[in-house]
Amino acid sequence: MLSNKKNYLLNLVSNYGATFTTIIIGFILPPLSLNYWKVEKYGIWALVTSVVFYLSVTSLGIENSASVLMAKSPKFSEKLKILKRSFVLLISAVLIGLGLFLLLNHFYKDWIRILGKIPPDLMKETYSSIVVFALFYFLNWPFSLIASAFSGFQKLYIDNIFRIFGSFVNLISLLIVIALHGSLVTFAFSIGLLNLGINLSKLIFFFLFVFLKKKRESVENRTDVSHEISTDSGYKVILSTGVRLTLFGIATLIINNADNFIISNLMGVRYVTPFSLTSKLFIIMINISSMFYGSISPILGKEFAGNNWNWLNKTYNYFLAFTILIGGMMWLGGILFFKDFIHIWVGPEGFAGIAAVFFLGMYCYLSCMVSLNNFMIISFNYTKGFAFIGWAEAVLHIIFVVLLSHKFGLTGVTAGAALGSLVAQTWLSPLLLKKRSQSQLKFDISLIIKHFVYILLPFIGLSLLIQLNISSVLIKIMCGVMLVFIYIIISYRIFPKETRRFIINQFYSVINKLKFNLLKKYNNQ
Repeated sequence: MLSNKKNYLLNLVSNYGATFTTIIIGFILPPLSLNYWKVEKYGIWALVTSVVFYLSVTSLGIENSASVLMAKSPKFSEKLKILKRSFVLLISAVLIGLGLFLLLNHFYKDWIRILGKIPPDLMKETYSSIVVFALFYFLNWPFSLIASAFSGFQKLYIDNIFRIFGSFVNLISLLIVIALHGSLVTFAFSIGLLNLGINLSKLIFFFLFVFLKKKRESVENRTDVSHEISTDSGYKVILSTGVRLTLFGIATLIINNADNFIISNLMGVRYVTPFSLTSKLFIIMINISSMFYGSISPILGKEFAGNNWNWLNKTYNYFLAFTILIGGMMWLGGILFFKDFIHIWVGPEGFAGIAAVFFLGMYCYLSCMVSLNNFMIISFNYTKGFAFIGWAEAVLHIIFVVLLSHKFGLTGVTAGAALGSLVAQTWLSPLLLKKRSQSQLKFDISLIIKHFVYILLPFIGLSLLIQLNISSVLIKIMCGVMLVFIYIIISYRIFPKETRRFIINQFYSVINKLKFNLLKKYNNQ
């Protein structure tokens, strides 16, 4: 049996592997897709995927509930009960969702007009691709419980390995479509079929190498003699837990996917493409920065259980300093480098404009702080009232985006997104942390204000001057790299001494560990 430390390291490394594989494929796909589909069809596919993402709500979060409840239960028999009952609930939810989707398509096919200004000659292809993609989505959805089972049996790293294979599905499907000169319908069918193949492989692997092994261990160790039904394995507990988790996720779905529909309806499907491609780069950076928080999750839970608020405050503010530093770098980097990168990557048609990049950078900067605070809220299980914060931003996001996009186009969309985050989650999340911790967790707002006013704002101004006034790409990149380097040094200097000492200690710790490993390897030779 794996130790907790080894299991955690396997989960962490495999998660990084799956995430970075997805990112690399994500950089390869857009230029190939844009070259084959062209601007309008690329925008239509972004809308198709957004529609199908909303179908995940029909699962009621049962697969997430199963993952949480199985991980909490020490008994094999209880895990199995949770898995079986979750399967019954999930199948029921998926069948109801599928039935509603089919009824909608039978009685009101014009629902597709909510996607916006789709060219008439592409309407049939768009509709058919959504139907095919959605049907495969419903067919594949019950297999999501396999990931829950891997997690529940402390084998999450195996699911992460399958995620690496899954990362190639879209790329392989696109290459098939290009070879066959296929349509969006062919693309949707290929993605669905390949995902089904991976899911069947996961099911067989889980049954042969995890389930049967765990069952044998359970019988041999005789640790599962009780047949009493745990309250955590009841249908009501599974369903209610899933619904609560779903409420947190729906608001995020709206925030992340509503913009494509608004742009398509108000401006046309062509404008979805530059927004989708430009925002994709910022989303990747947000996801990478968020991965750093996950590495400390087990320690946070342990110290929280031990009521060690001194350690928690120090750790929280270390991460807060890191967050504003990284968030500012993303904002600067977007202004300085994204225009030229996107022009090389996919061409000028993929760039949303420097003003849009400015506000996306601002949104990225705020999202880094929001992600940190939300991560702490979930780690401490301070989820009461959390859904309200998410829905507050979702509502404000849509209102601001619709109002500003009428006058300012894509710039208005990005400004609305940044404003929605600023007015809602940016300050509501730390407020919830403070209230639920009874002010034991301190949010250093003075450091954020000091860094923003005296360092970040001037550097943002300089980055705009470089981008707008220097035409040579090489000189622009050299100036940009130098500016970011100076920004890092000055930001580091204003951090509290304890935070600087922590960063230095961590740096030397990594260096010494590398030296030790190299010396050990040399001596073994």
